[in-house]
Amino acid sequence: MGVFYAFCRVIDDIADSPGLAVEDRISLLAHWRSLVAQKVDPEDGIECELAELLHRYSIKPETLDDIISGVEMDLTPRLFQSREDLIRY
Repeated sequence: MGVFYAFCRVIDDIADSPGLAVEDRISLLAHWRSLVAQKVDPEDGIECELAELLHRYSIKPETLDDIISGVEMDLTPRLFQSREDLIRY
């Protein structure tokens, strides 16, 4: 659970970081998306721990990719026109 929470915290911090340009946040989230999809090798720390977690518990990459997609929604301001829009967010 600690590794999963750390992953969520890292990607949410990237999306919400006011000190980074939106383009940089998009790039960093793309890196994590590549890690989750196992298209790049983990370098160290939480990246390696996450790779081990995915392998050990056969977690589908799509599950974590959905979380990344969720935090990406914070990169652009949005207005919610309906309850369904809010639920999707």
